[in-house]
Formats: sequence, C-alpha cells, structure tokens
Amino acid sequence: MTRSRASDAAAVRQRGIAAKLLSGSIDPLFLRVGAVLSRAGVEWAAAGGWAIDLFLGRITRPHQDVDIAVWRDQQPALHTALADWELSVAESDRLRPWRRGEYLELPLHELHARDPDGRQVEFLLNDRAHGAWIHRRDRRIELPLAAAIHHDAVAPYLSPEIVLLYKSNAPRAIDDEDFRNAAPHLAPDARAWLVHALTMSHDAHAWLDRLREVERAR
Repeated sequence: MTRSRASDAAAVRQRGIAAKLLSGSIDPLFLRVGAVLSRAGVEWAAAGGWAIDLFLGRITRPHQDVDIAVWRDQQPALHTALADWELSVAESDRLRPWRRGEYLELPLHELHARDPDGRQVEFLLNDRAHGAWIHRRDRRIELPLAAAIHHDAVAPYLSPEIVLLYKSNAPRAIDDEDFRNAAPHLAPDARAWLVHALTMSHDAHAWLDRLREVERAR
C-alpha cells in the first residue's frame, strides 16, 4: 500500500471512530425519525451539512435544519410512516399539501414535514436505478448504491461527494464552508468522482481548482 493510500485508510478509520462519538451531539430528531422510518422499511440517510459532519466525525458549524435523504421509490411507505405529520411538497417556490396517494415525479424532490410536537424535517427524494444513485439534475451522473450511503457513524449519511455535488448548484456561504471542510478528506476515488461530476454538470466551477490542488498535494 502506498503512503497516500495508507494515510487515506487511517483517516477513514479515525473519522469512523470520531463519528461514532457524535451520538451526543447530533440532533436527536435524526435518530427519532430514523427509527420510525426504519420500522416502516424506509431507507434513510442524513443529508446536507449534517452528512458532512458525520463524515468528518465532528461538528463544524451550527445547523438550522434537519435534512434526510430517502429514495423516491419509497415515498408511499414514507407517507404512511408519517401519517400523523403535516406533510408539504415544494413546488413552484411555494409549499402545498402532499396528498395521500400522490406519487411525486421529477422535478419535485423536496418535502417539508412537521411532527405533532412542531419539529420540522426536510425530506429530499433521491433517485436510483439499475443499482446506482442517479443525479436528478443530470441523469448521466451515477454512483453505485453501495457507495451512495455510508454506515460508519451513529446515523447513516449520504456520501460527501453526493452532498457536495448537490451543494455545488449556486452555493451559499455555508456550502462553500462545507466544501472547504470536506474536500481535503475525500478518498481519492470520491474526489475523482466529484471532479468528473462537476465537470459534467457545470461549464466551470470554482471548486474544481481546489479539488485538483488537493490531488496534486497528495
């Protein structure tokens, strides 16, 4: 094993150990909602900034939202599992009720849910086909399902390269911060995938230069 690969493997082990220690810091709503979904057979994963922190094994910034990724093809089971929640779908820059029995097709992908106690969760519908996660904005971009969700932390989380690809579209300050925190720790194959995906989905992107700098420094 080369020094770079050995250091990558050690970093992955260290992040896994640290991520398990986040159990006292992660928003408990993740685990409570996750337990409900798991009982209903709905696969789920932390998304957004929380996914980056679970990957890194530390809290890097305050989080205002609880974002959970689920599979689009499991939305009927999701609706049933959250029968006592107030459920809305984002459409045309507004929220409207998500009706029971309604199957949401692309481009719809953003669900807002409020539990009986008033806590809010955003569910993000992700697409999959033939054993791969499919990017909703460009279906040429895929990642094998085995690599799309990580299970080495207190909660499952969407892979950082997928999270960063989502965040690359009109990135906000917090998205740039998440990128700066995560990019140096991406495994070589994840970094190469993100470079390829960004190149396909954008004519040019400011993050590409930083990713190439990280690669040259290894």
